[in-house]
Amino acid sequence: MQLIEALDRGVDAFMPTSLHRIYVGIYKLYQAGDRDGATKLFRRALPILAFSNQHLEHSIHFFKRLLWKQGVYPTPRLRAPVFVFDSHHERMADEFIALALGLDDELKEQHS
Repeated sequence: MQLIEALDRGVDAFMPTSLHRIYVGIYKLYQAGDRDGATKLFRRALPILAFSNQHLEHSIHFFKRLLWKQGVYPTPRLRAPVFVFDSHHERMADEFIALALGLDDELKEQHS
């Protein structure tokens, strides 16, 4: 959630959970001297981060579902979930996944 501040402070590395193309896009913009562009892209991703980082188990469900929608996993199911990811979570997750996939596609087109 504090990526731009971390970059401003000279962070050497960061490890995203997912959203790789988005994070790389932010990093490349920042490294190219376009802090404003990096900040704008980061702010577009913030609703996804706010939703996905509410709770560790919530994050696990969200990112498994995102990776499933990206074709990485054959199913969004988890082993013995403790946290109930209900239909409201699924609806919100699907909305934010659509946002994440849209940002990802946009960045893919810019770099192809």
